[in-house]
Amino acid sequence: MELLVEPKMQNPFWKMHGGALCTLVDLAGTAAIMSLSPTQPGVSVDLNVSFLSAADIGETLIITSKVEKLGQKLGFTDVRISEKLSGRLVAVGRHTKYFSG
Repeated sequence: MELLVEPKMQNPFWKMHGGALCTLVDLAGTAAIMSLSPTQPGVSVDLNVSFLSAADIGETLIITSKVEKLGQKLGFTDVRISEKLSGRLVAVGRHTKYFSG
């Protein structure tokens, strides 16, 4: 998945806001789980994000996600966000979801 960093995503320092990066981890982790189990998006029980470098307005980010484990009650995902041209790692995250059914 790709995303162009736009001004509406910026923090007071003209960089991509950390909350926007957290949202990407949430969405990408959920998408990874739903690619394997389309009827069970689950609910978030844990979301961890490490910010490794700043993303500037106008940069394009590449977001990759994979399911580390998908059980009957919990799903664990790993998300990586990098800058498209340089490959510079911007953030990494883990997202855990609970399934009630």
